[in-house]
Amino acid sequence: MMPNIGKINHVEEFLVLRVNRQHTITHVIYHNKREYKFRKQILGKTFEHVGLEQDIYEQCIAHLNMAFANLEQEVFQKQIGNKHYEVTYVPEERDKEKLETALVIVRDITARKQIKEELVRSQAKFKMAGKLAQVGYFEWDEASGYVYWSDQQYRNYGYAPNEVTPTAEFFFSRLYPDDWNVIQEVLAKRDEKMQIE
Repeated sequence: MMPNIGKINHVEEFLVLRVNRQHTITHVIYHNKREYKFRKQILGKTFEHVGLEQDIYEQCIAHLNMAFANLEQEVFQKQIGNKHYEVTYVPEERDKEKLETALVIVRDITARKQIKEELVRSQAKFKMAGKLAQVGYFEWDEASGYVYWSDQQYRNYGYAPNEVTPTAEFFFSRLYPDDWNVIQEVLAKRDEKMQIE
């Protein structure tokens, strides 16, 4: 069981707890103000007694103990059903001699995970479509000189990916003269416009 801390008004929900070395929840700050009942149910309880399943409880305690032992932030992610959570433990130094508490920040990252997975799928589809159509693409940042070619762009020029170093000059030298003239005109107009502004 994990608290339902989904999104409200497109804001990623989070739960912040303060726990001590005995794993007791000493303070609850909860983003969703409607969950006052939940706050009362867990305040003063240990992780063992808040209704976590055994494997989740063991993982939470292991990371919390590591945060206390190493005096460093610990982060882990956990999928529970169709929800994804990121749990961060931040040791709090109140006394130079000993560390007594840590903040526990639980965030529902389901939407972020779904967007990332969709981006990966879209990139794979884009790559496949480019390969099937033999369409390459490139990026050129004229100011920094940065040039990137897709693998298909190399193949279209008869090279294996990364066989040659992509440069703008190399790219332009491979264009048909009529295409190069059009590009030069566009760049010249852009330069004129930038000088006027």
